[in-house]
Amino acid sequence: FGSSRNFQNLKSCAGSSEQDSCVPTTMINLSPLCAVIAFCSLVAVDALNSSLELQYSTPLYVHFVQEAKVAALKPQLLAAGDKLRAADKVGVTASNRGGWRSSSDLHRRKMQAFKELRQEVELAVQQFWEAGLQRTPHAKGRKAQPNFFIQEMWMNQLGLGDANIVHKHSTAFFAGVYYVNIPRMPTRGAGGALKFKDPRVQTSILDDMEWFGMGAEVQVNP
Repeated sequence: FGSSRNFQNLKSCAGSSEQDSCVPTTMINLSPLCAVIAFCSLVAVDALNSSLELQYSTPLYVHFVQEAKVAALKPQLLAAGDKLRAADKVGVTASNRGGWRSSSDLHRRKMQAFKELRQEVELAVQQFWEAGLQRTPHAKGRKAQPNFFIQEMWMNQLGLGDANIVHKHSTAFFAGVYYVNIPRMPTRGAGGALKFKDPRVQTSILDDMEWFGMGAEVQVNP
């Protein structure tokens, strides 16, 4: 379902001169963006009639589980994790560095805790999709109803100093994480911060242009 840097969890040519031309400031082929900027610079437009839009964004959806359900699920999931770890002390090594990771088939397990969590995951995906459809401008797009299914779901148990390295879920349409337990870190507040990096390769050399969303990190604190 997802992986993150947390203690225990279940598991994503911009330069122009002052003249009427577009001058690339980097050795990178972004000519469509350059053309748009050049076009805008050729037309004298009152600033009050201008607008700035950031397109091609990556959607990030935060789903809050009801407090009563969180409280009920926590001891069940912790117990289930301890049981799985006792049966497989080595666990799986993927993006995790240190700690322990379960197999990826928890969505098929018969344990009640995993069944209830799967229901919450399916609800989150449904609400996310409905929210996206409301922002879809075209009628055809608003009718899209793909058949989503859970491909993998696993658990991480990470202690002090353990983490998950930067990675991607290239075969998944959605990836998510559910925080079961978040301990307080000495002098650092809560642990388990989840970081997202810009997936576009070309932005790795434009880290001083974060207002474009280029090269910036987004951190979600549980």
